Amino acid sequence: MTNPKVSIILIGHNDAARVPNALESLTSQSFREIEIIAVDDCSTDDSVAILRAVAGTDPRIRVEVLAQNSGASAARNRGMELASAPLIMFCDSDDRYEFHAVHNLHAAINSMGADLVMGATTRIISGSGEGKIWHPELYLESRVVLGFAEEPRLLFETTTWNKIYRARFLREYEIDFPLGLFYQDQLFTLKCYLAAARIGIIPEVVYYWSVEPDAVVPSVTQSRHESRNVSDRIVINQLMDRELESAFALGHLKNQKFLQHELSLYLGTLFRLSESDSVELIDILSQYVRRIPIEDFECLRPGVRVAVYYLLTGDQGKMRQALWWEKGGGFINTSLVGRSGELWSSESADLLGRPAAWWLDVSDLHLDLIPFERRSYFSTISKSVGADKWVLTCVDFSGDLPRDTQAQVILRETRTGALIAFTATPVESESGVRSYHVNLDSGGAELVQDRGINPDEHGIVCVQLTCRLGVNRSDLHVVPGQELDALPMDRLASLGCADSIDFEIQADSRIHWRASGTMKSVMGAVRKLRRSRSAKPTPSHLPIVKVEGRPTVVFAPTDLSSTQRVPESFDTQAWIDEFGTTAYLFIPREEFIDRPRRSRFAYRSYPPSQRPAVLALADIVITDRPELINDPRSIVFRRDLEAADHLLVPIDAVVVDNQSALHQALRERIQARHA
Repeated sequence: MTNPKVSIILIGHNDAARVPNALESLTSQSFREIEIIAVDDCSTDDSVAILRAVAGTDPRIRVEVLAQNSGASAARNRGMELASAPLIMFCDSDDRYEFHAVHNLHAAINSMGADLVMGATTRIISGSGEGKIWHPELYLESRVVLGFAEEPRLLFETTTWNKIYRARFLREYEIDFPLGLFYQDQLFTLKCYLAAARIGIIPEVVYYWSVEPDAVVPSVTQSRHESRNVSDRIVINQLMDRELESAFALGHLKNQKFLQHELSLYLGTLFRLSESDSVELIDILSQYVRRIPIEDFECLRPGVRVAVYYLLTGDQGKMRQALWWEKGGGFINTSLVGRSGELWSSESADLLGRPAAWWLDVSDLHLDLIPFERRSYFSTISKSVGADKWVLTCVDFSGDLPRDTQAQVILRETRTGALIAFTATPVESESGVRSYHVNLDSGGAELVQDRGINPDEHGIVCVQLTCRLGVNRSDLHVVPGQELDALPMDRLASLGCADSIDFEIQADSRIHWRASGTMKSVMGAVRKLRRSRSAKPTPSHLPIVKVEGRPTVVFAPTDLSSTQRVPESFDTQAWIDEFGTTAYLFIPREEFIDRPRRSRFAYRSYPPSQRPAVLALADIVITDRPELINDPRSIVFRRDLEAADHLLVPIDAVVVDNQSALHQALRERIQARHA
């Protein structure tokens, strides 16, 4: 094209499947006065043929093929050499421009008089369609930043392809991409930010960044397990350090960015790698991290700081234990130290001029205050060669699990809850753990719900701990190298139900299960007939226990048939809003209309079969049942239901008839208990 206003540099290598999509997003731009310089990095697939075919139909496209595979930096640098327009933009072959991207950026850089302008990027997870704005805090409004120091958060926005640059500006300051290195964008954008007098920002989305977690050929950001990836990241950071030698405040911010973002990503990679595959990566990271001033480590979250301590002291095992909290789902795989668990563990070695206690201080996490039901206990199962039973081990991180704590392995279905339970037997335990034996076979399996398991039902395997503290369910993990055989269900399955359970060990050692097969035996038909005739209530494997430190309140209204059910007899959400953290409520299952918000660990439902058990634990009973009215624990409550009153048993007693008055009565009872 003659006299284009914007040069767009499109780069790619062996990306024939996606380059047509990227190219189409450029050729169809609403802003037409562009040239497209497609630089192919010596592809061996059909990429070049595709580019040339489209170029034959659009004179704005110029195709350049590098003689040898040289990397993204060389391709972009070559594109800048060939660019003839006064403005330059970049695009990768696996991404797309938004339809008005060039129009919006071109208009902004001219109206703002900036050296470069940046627009928002949407990061899209391929396959899911899920998209999120990358660093949305930067793109709230159109604005001009007068130099890097005015908006240091730009340091976290290091992508090149959501920006438009003045070609004269890049040439004047000799800004190009470092050859032969990954993460070249970071150094390029840093140089631009440092040199620019005016940086424009617009809120419009201009770029769609495609992320493919399961790509056959992983991207640079998905290859963090490779030593070159780590070493290149370190080299780029060292080059950035040189650029910031005289900008002390920005240098410290850049160190904090590395610790909070980049090092944290590599810790996640190390968490998933084997110890033998981690040695080289740890060595590369440690050498650089040790040079960072100690004050910059204060930005780290407590869990990451603990992991970094063990990274730098060379203790892989304890580093991985710490990473279960940060990278493994919030599991606490250690025995906390101190009166209130303020230290992750007890160590004596100082590091970088700070005592071990500073590195291992997790008091800000308040781990000792996590309610029992919300704790993520780190539990594993393992089996010795030739052993009949599995060993279930649970880390007692807070040291308060009672010795008589009961344990069950539960197969929990995604929608309907617990389906199969295996009861564990306590055995002698080491300090800081609780150990059990459990049979994970058909002989030890018990149906939690009085029905068969349907084919293709699936879920996760967890451990249920029951004690005077309450009931806790945490995901179960398998010790690496162990496998779980399929579980035959022929002893329990009804006709047409699944006759086998298959287990799948996940990358993080958690266990997923899926039901398969179909029971066709005579005994299966007999079980189906028996269950269809049985009036036996569904058993519960959530035992009724008293929650320590909170009075137990039981709502026990008069029984009504389903046809007589009175709506809105109790406002569970209003109760939770006021008493959810100071009392524990048991409420009949059928009382729920809409499931309350913030409901977990504030209340628990119970079936009619468990009413005697919950009443035995009750400190306060909210009821209109005639047989309970004279119980000294009772508050007689019946909401004013007007025309529905004729459905209920008459009460000859003083009745609280509205939720507000009920709450006042509850407050008085609770205060009296504390007096």
